Amino acid sequence: MREAVQAGGGRGRAGAYGRGLALIALGGVAFGSIGIGSKYAVEGGATILTILLIRYTVAAALLWLALPLAGLRMRLPGSHALGFVLLGAIPHAVGVFGFNAALRTLSVGATVLLLYTYPALVVAVLALSGREPLTRGRALAVLAALAGCALVVGSLGEERFDLAGVGFAALSALGAASYVLIGDRLLVRVNPLVAAAHLQAGTAFSLLVVAALFGGLDLRLSAQASLGIAAVALLGNVVGMTALFAGMRRVGASVAAVGSMLEVVVSVTLGALLFGESLGPARLVGAALILAAIWLIQREGRRQAAGSLARAASGAPLAQS
Repeated sequence: MREAVQAGGGRGRAGAYGRGLALIALGGVAFGSIGIGSKYAVEGGATILTILLIRYTVAAALLWLALPLAGLRMRLPGSHALGFVLLGAIPHAVGVFGFNAALRTLSVGATVLLLYTYPALVVAVLALSGREPLTRGRALAVLAALAGCALVVGSLGEERFDLAGVGFAALSALGAASYVLIGDRLLVRVNPLVAAAHLQAGTAFSLLVVAALFGGLDLRLSAQASLGIAAVALLGNVVGMTALFAGMRRVGASVAAVGSMLEVVVSVTLGALLFGESLGPARLVGAALILAAIWLIQREGRRQAAGSLARAASGAPLAQS
C-alpha cells in the first residue's frame, strides 16, 4: 500500500487507492481480450510463437516510440532498467511459455485453472515474508477466486491427465506469481508505462532467442491473424499491463493478483458474445464467486491502508507492502 499510505491527506490517499482499484479492473478487462484475440489469430493460421513474438515486439515498440513523444523520460536507473528487462525476459517469459506448453496436453480449462492458482501463491509469499498479513478475509478471497475459476473454466483435464502438462501449467503460475511479486517491489517511484516498456522489451528478446534456436516463427499472416494479434498487443499488452502496474503501485500485490482474475469473467463473457460459447448456471455462479473474491480482497486492502493511516497519525512506524 505504498502510495496509499505516503504523506498527504487521508482523502487523497483514499482517492489514490480507489484509482488503483479502477486501474486493476481496467487491466483485468483488457487482459480478457487476450484469449479472444489469440483465438482469432490462431483460426487465421498464426502459430503460437508468432502471436507471442509479434505481440510483445509491437507493444514494446509502441511504448518506446510513443512515450518520449508524450514527454516521458524512458531512461531508468541502471538497476531498475535491468530489473524490468530481466523480469520480462525470465519470469514473465517463463509464465507465457509454460501456459502455452501446457495447452498441448491439457484442456484449456485445466490450464487456466492451474495458472490462476498464482494469486494464492502471491498471498502466501506476502504473508510468509511479513509484507502483508494473512487475514481471514484474504484467505476467503483466494478460496472463492479458485472455486469461481474452477466453475467458470470447467473440470480439470477430462480428456486425460498428463504430468508434464500439469508441470508446465504450474510453471506458468510460478512465473506469474514471480512477475507480480518482483514487479511490486520494483515499481517504487517508477512510471508504470516506462516499466511496462522495459518489461515487454525483455519478453520480446526472450521470444526472439527461442525463435532463433527452435524455429516455429511464420510471418506470413492472414488479415484475420494480423487483426487478432494487433488487438491483443494494444489491449492486452499495452493497456492491460500498464494498468496492472499502475494499479499495483497503489493497492499492493495481493489485491492486484486477485483483482486481475476479472480477466476470466471477461474472457468467458466475450466468448459467449462473439463465439456463441455456453454461459450456463455453473459459469454464472463461478463469475459471481470471482467478483465476490475481488470485493473481499479489496476490502481487506482498504482495512490495511486504514490501519497504516491510523499508525501514521499516532506516530507509529508504517508497515511496508
